[in-house]
Amino acid sequence: FRIHTSETTADLLEILGGFNLEFRGVTEIKVNIFTWENFVALSFIFVF
Repeated sequence: FRIHTSETTADLLEILGGFNLEFRGVTEIKVNIFTWENFVALSFIFVF
């Protein structure tokens, strides 16, 4: 299997051993952040 990991996770896996790690470059990952404040604001708009 091939997976993407953070640098921190790769460091931990290297310490644990048993994993073949290969740096293949930086991958940009888009993350949508949905916070509790956004949920409350959206709920307020739709309820009232």
